[in-house]
Amino acid sequence: MLIELLPLLIGAAVIAHCFFLVVALRMLSSKLSNKLLAATLFFLAIRIGGCIAGLIYDDFELTGLYIGALSFSVIGPLYYFYLRSLWSPSFRLTIKHYYHLSILILTLAALPFLTVELAFGLYLIALLAMITYTIAGLIHIRRSSAMYRKDDMRWKWTRYFNIGVGLLMVLFFSQSLFFDALIYQGIIIASAFILYGLTLYALKQVKLFMHEPKKGSNSQQIEVLGHRIANLLEKEETFTNPFMSVTLLAKQLNEPAYLVSLAVNAHFDKSFPELINALRIKRAEALLTDHSKSHFTIEAIAYESGFNALSAFYSAFRKAHRQTPKTFRNQRDRSKP
Repeated sequence: MLIELLPLLIGAAVIAHCFFLVVALRMLSSKLSNKLLAATLFFLAIRIGGCIAGLIYDDFELTGLYIGALSFSVIGPLYYFYLRSLWSPSFRLTIKHYYHLSILILTLAALPFLTVELAFGLYLIALLAMITYTIAGLIHIRRSSAMYRKDDMRWKWTRYFNIGVGLLMVLFFSQSLFFDALIYQGIIIASAFILYGLTLYALKQVKLFMHEPKKGSNSQQIEVLGHRIANLLEKEETFTNPFMSVTLLAKQLNEPAYLVSLAVNAHFDKSFPELINALRIKRAEALLTDHSKSHFTIEAIAYESGFNALSAFYSAFRKAHRQTPKTFRNQRDRSKP
C-alpha cells in the first residue's frame, strides 16, 4: 500500500514546493524573466500533476492526454523565451512572438471534437514541439557559451536549469514509449525529484531573481556602482581581460557579485556578457579603422580587444555588423581619401 502511495506523496510534495517557488518568484520581482520562469515551472508542475491524477483515477486517460498536450504546447515557448529574457534584459515579448502559441490554439480548438485518438495525436505533436524548443534553447546557449560564461553566477544557474529541463524532456518522451505501470510510476517519481531539484537550486540562487532597484529604493547606490563599473571597464579597459567575469569584476570593485550584475542591468540595460561584448566590438572597430594598426592581423585585433578565441570574435562581429571584420576593414579603407 505504501509503495503504491509513494509516487502520489512525492509528487504532491514536489508540486506544492514548485507552486511555492512560483509565488515567490512573482513576489521577488515582476521582471519578464521571473514571469517566464514562474510560468514554465507552473506548467511543468501541472504536467506532473496530470501524471499523478492518472494513478488515482482509472478513467483519466483522455483528460490526462489533453492536459499533457496543453502543458507541452506552452512549456517549449516559455522555456525558450525565458532563456532569451534571462540573458538579455532588453528582450520584450511582442505580437510576433505569439505565433509560437499556435499549437496551444490548435489544442484548444480541438476540445469540442476530443477523442482519445485525437488527444494522443495532439499530445505527440505538442511533445515533439516542446522537445524542438528545448533543443533550440540548448543550441542557442551552447553557441553563445563563450560569451555567457562571463556572467558566471547566471551561467551556473542556466547550466543546471538546462540539464534539469533536458532530463524532464527525456522522461516525458519515455512516457509515450513505455506503458508498464511500474515504469510509469518510476518516471513520475524521477520527474518529481528532478523538478524538486530545480526548484531547490533556484531557491539557493534567489539573488538572481531579485528586482532591479527602482527610484526611491537603493537606486542611488546602484547608480553610483554603475558609474564605477563604467569607469573600470571603459576608462581602464579591463574588458580586454579575456577572463573577465562578474565575479572577477565584483572582486575588483569589492562588491557582491549579484549587486554588480543588477547594476549592469539597470545602468546599461544589458546583461554583463552583452556589455563586455559591445565594448570589445567597439575596440575592435577602432583598431580595424586605425591606419597605424593596419599591420595588425584580424587574429591580433581579436586578442587585443579581449576575445580569447577567433571564432568568438567572428561570431560577435557578424552579429553586430552583419559582415566579417576583414570586410569591415576593407570597406572603411576604401571610403577614406
